[in-house]
Amino acid sequence: MNEPNRVSPKDVFLDLWTVASLYASAGFLISLLFDFVNYFFPDVANPYFSSDSVRWSVAILLTIFPTHIIAQWLLQKEYAWEPAKRERRLHKWLLYLTLFLTAIAIVVDLAVLVYNFLGGELSARFLLKILSVAVVAGGILGYYVLDLRRREIKLSPKSIMLVRGLMAFVVIAVIGAFFITGSPFRQRDIKIDDQRIGHLQMIQNEIVFNYWQNKRELPPSLESLRNDITGFAPPVDPETGKPYEYRETGNLSFELCADFSTSNMDNSNATIPRTPQPYYYPYSADNWNHTPGRVCFDRTIDPALYPKTPGALEAKPVYQ
Repeated sequence: MNEPNRVSPKDVFLDLWTVASLYASAGFLISLLFDFVNYFFPDVANPYFSSDSVRWSVAILLTIFPTHIIAQWLLQKEYAWEPAKRERRLHKWLLYLTLFLTAIAIVVDLAVLVYNFLGGELSARFLLKILSVAVVAGGILGYYVLDLRRREIKLSPKSIMLVRGLMAFVVIAVIGAFFITGSPFRQRDIKIDDQRIGHLQMIQNEIVFNYWQNKRELPPSLESLRNDITGFAPPVDPETGKPYEYRETGNLSFELCADFSTSNMDNSNATIPRTPQPYYYPYSADNWNHTPGRVCFDRTIDPALYPKTPGALEAKPVYQ
């Protein structure tokens, strides 16, 4: 005769993993939905949107959520083989704990909604975030309430429909994330373009702060910037290995050119401007806006802003 409260290591693992993976999946699903709201409904006070948060949410959902489905499937097989296992104390405790936490989430969600409503907050951004929490928590609560009420071994049609709906909701959310962040191939191109901007900034700083401020003239070529003492060598394109283009356009002006694969000008009101590491000096991201293809950046030196470095050798004047 089977004992309902008999617990094996396998039972403990499946019960704990099912609950843990459910909490993790629900939390990151809500985070992903919040990212959607932040992207499509940017806040004037906080207009920036980070694609890193979207990628983390997708990564967790793609790795954790399938294990939750597998663990649930294994549990259902166990229940079909040995129905008494549904009455185990551990299973019941975890089930009621989940109900307790989801009920708290829904009540708090409604309390926040009422509080902000009384304060005059009726923005679509706020309401959609409240709805996101309500949908996820409500779906979990509904499934486990049905699970408690069922007496037969197999899932009821309502439970099956709810499970399929939640799975479809997660899949749609993950697919939608790729339309925001782009494919992995596009992310690779973005990172390479960020390296190009970082290289151009490095070259610009070397031209202005080291070469021009010391010699009061522009370098004839990028190779003129090579310095065996400081170890500086003009960087090259990280993808093609070709040197960047440099050309003097006047006594105090020059241009730097590079070939880019992406644009950093789209969705400027909803995304954080992509900024490479500041090698020496901070700069404005708008100063390096680019589109796909060959882009040149014109620069003009103001002698009043960049005085001669003390102790620098005299050189022929290049401006009158």
